[in-house]
Amino acid sequence: MKIFIPFDTRIGGGTASFVNKFGDYLKKQGHFVTNSYSINYDILFVVAQCKFRYLWDAKIKGKKIIQRLDGVYYPMSVVGKNYRFFNLHLKIIRKYFADYCIYQSKYSEKVCNIYLGAINKPKTIIYNGVDVNTFSHEGVKCVQKDSENQKIFVTTGRFRRADQIVPLLDMLELFRKKYDDNFVFYVIGALTDELKKIVDNYKNLNIKCIENVANAKLPGYLRSCDVFLFSSLNPPCPNSVIEAMSCGLPICGIADGSMLELTEGGKNSELVATQGEGFMEGREIDIIKMVDNFKKILDYRESYAKRSREIAVERLGIERMAQDYLKIFNEINYSE
Repeated sequence: MKIFIPFDTRIGGGTASFVNKFGDYLKKQGHFVTNSYSINYDILFVVAQCKFRYLWDAKIKGKKIIQRLDGVYYPMSVVGKNYRFFNLHLKIIRKYFADYCIYQSKYSEKVCNIYLGAINKPKTIIYNGVDVNTFSHEGVKCVQKDSENQKIFVTTGRFRRADQIVPLLDMLELFRKKYDDNFVFYVIGALTDELKKIVDNYKNLNIKCIENVANAKLPGYLRSCDVFLFSSLNPPCPNSVIEAMSCGLPICGIADGSMLELTEGGKNSELVATQGEGFMEGREIDIIKMVDNFKKILDYRESYAKRSREIAVERLGIERMAQDYLKIFNEINYSE
């Protein structure tokens, strides 16, 4: 099978990582994959934006178009009131060109139906996958504790909004006052200048910000830590959480977006319930409840950590994900 994926992987980010890993798997299975336009292809796989000339070309030639969808823009997202404009391209592809839609979570499908419009097309849910051999609880650790009793907490991502970091800082500040101050909090990933100023204001917390960590070294940082913290609102299927689980980290955060689909509350995670949709206006998070959840995880950390690793191996491996995609490709390509 020949698959055309019109995406420039040099851009970087989660989508580029997905395209590279998925492409490598397909090639190992004997399929031809290209990111550059090719006259001969069987399937046009749209993972983000796609030039309309490629879409028209596929339609004219009778080629199947499969669209992968994660999240969309909404009023409280980074684009604000311009969300309709930023959604337009995805909406047109989904409504007029796509033969099949693959959503990264049930939540992702729900949000797409709200902001791109409900459609009646073949679809399925395929969660993101992680290399469970690379992102493992075993291996080299990049961080060492300053003392035997010290705890190390971590969050990773590309931090552009206050909801991604401020609730975590507030929670740790309260945890420090109520329980223990012998910990380090690693924030791994780029922060906006505004968020850097906010982080600097939490002078009582032992925070270490690392903007650039090579993907090959990230597992070493994650497996060095005790708990993964996550507070992003409306996450469609966060790779950061899946990677942390694969490294055997319990998850402490909020029960929003796809988090209840990816984690098991009371077994590998403790998540604070949220109220409302959070699309039109911000939401308050119960920091006191989050601190209680955090303390519970620390008290039973080994059990939570074990289940995190099990969930990743059982249903969030990259090979499982790639096989699910390939199954759809085969069904679509050979259907009448």
